[in-house]
Amino acid sequence: MRGKTLKRLGRLLCASALAALAWGCAVRNYVTIEGSGDFAATPEGRSAVLEVTARPTGVARTGKSTWAVVQTPNAEGSFAELLAHAARADAAMDVMLPVDVAEALDVAGIEPTLQPSPEQLERLVATLGCDSYLTAEVTEWRYGYLFFSSWAAIECQVTCRSSAGGGPLWQVRVRRQARGMSDREVARLALSEAFAWLRGADAGSAPPNGPPGPAGRPQAASAEAHAP
Repeated sequence: MRGKTLKRLGRLLCASALAALAWGCAVRNYVTIEGSGDFAATPEGRSAVLEVTARPTGVARTGKSTWAVVQTPNAEGSFAELLAHAARADAAMDVMLPVDVAEALDVAGIEPTLQPSPEQLERLVATLGCDSYLTAEVTEWRYGYLFFSSWAAIECQVTCRSSAGGGPLWQVRVRRQARGMSDREVARLALSEAFAWLRGADAGSAPPNGPPGPAGRPQAASAEAHAP
């Protein structure tokens, strides 16, 4: 009796492992980037991430929690931090870190928020002395796993606006999915690729992993690549 139970358990584990392997292989690595505007028009002065909105996504499970897809917790705050670091490291922008923004607002007696009203946004810009500011909309940011296989995906749009008002100076939308990465890792990678695309398009070169057109320029204002 015990032997039969062990055999059934072994077959179940083997089937589950094969299913996990097949599921992991079916998850594609891909990146899609598109944008508009002129990155060279970005003011050289101070900037900050002042607005982030994230669409909520529930948690989905099947069976006995065999696999799950989990929305990133505190998505707005986490993304603001990653965006600020990426803009500084990958775009050479003078973007204040969220901790410095919070400290400056605390001194001024202003409650920090990443969903400011138009009046609050105007006050934030004036208080921080920004020449430009960044806003972001995160429409997807998830992490999925099945036994030893995992994947993470993000879709977001980042916009740079002048503090003097008017329309956006530039904006970029990126969709990224990768196997074996955490949600923060895939977001950081996506932002790095987005800024590289912006700077490359501005310099007249092809976007990262994108198909080059005549004279090395992108064929269109977007690029899609499927990593191995």
